[in-house]
Amino acid sequence: MDALYEHWGQTKISGATSEDIEVIGLDQAENAIAFGKESGLLNEALAVNLQSEPLSALATEKLTPVDLVMSTGCVGYLTEKSFDRLLPAVTEKLEDQTFFQRDFASDDEQEQVLSQLRDGGVDPTGKEAEGHFLAEFYLSRLTQDVAEMPIERLLPA
Repeated sequence: MDALYEHWGQTKISGATSEDIEVIGLDQAENAIAFGKESGLLNEALAVNLQSEPLSALATEKLTPVDLVMSTGCVGYLTEKSFDRLLPAVTEKLEDQTFFQRDFASDDEQEQVLSQLRDGGVDPTGKEAEGHFLAEFYLSRLTQDVAEMPIERLLPA
C-alpha cells in the first residue's frame, strides 16, 4: 500500500481527475456489463466469453490502446486461453504475495474454492482456509519492459 500511496501522491499527477481515466469493462455476463455501464463505472462495456470465443474486431479495436487491464477473481476460473486472446504480451506473476479481495459469501463458497485450490495443487492453509478470497498479482507488459525492470524490482515486497 505504501508504494501505491507514494505513486499516486506524486506531484506530477496531482491534477489527475476521473475524467483522465477511461474504463472499459469486459465480462461474459450481459447483466454485469449493463450494470457497469448504467451506473457510470464503465465508459465502454464488452460482453464476451474469451474461454469459448476470440475477441471480435470491435472488441480488439476498443482494447488495442488499453494501458492497464485489471481483473478480480478471474484467474481462479479462467484458463490461459482467455489470457492469450486478451493479452498478447509477457505476463509475470508477483511471487509469494497475495492480496485480500473479499470475505467468502458462504461456507459453501469457501468449501468449493478450497476444493478447487487443493485440486490445483495449491495449499490454502493460512490463506483462503482462514475465510477470505485472496488475489494474486499478474502483470502483462512488453518483453522490453520486463527486461528493463523485472516485476520484483518494480513492486518490491
